[in-house]
Amino acid sequence: MYYGINDQLVWSMESGPLNDYIRTCRKDGIRDHDIAGALLAAGWNAQQVVDAFNAVTGVTAKPVTPSKQPSQHPDFMIYFGVLLVLLVIGTVVAYLLATHHLF
Repeated sequence: MYYGINDQLVWSMESGPLNDYIRTCRKDGIRDHDIAGALLAAGWNAQQVVDAFNAVTGVTAKPVTPSKQPSQHPDFMIYFGVLLVLLVIGTVVAYLLATHHLF
């Protein structure tokens, strides 16, 4: 339930539609991940969903935010660079050998 304080909406975690929905879904055997996904798709923000789960389960959890992962592993870039240098050297050597009719 929402209570207005100083023109702001504050969520009461003792009861409310999110808590009731989560309890009902859990009783029906729906996984928490699926419940959270449905609530987010319905327009609830992540913090509201996390707060509701915290209230229902009695566990304090923080919302999971995806971490920015590098696009490539650093070792891959080193191997790619070495391969590129060898390819260029090989191309230059092959060109010089071909133009001077050495093979």
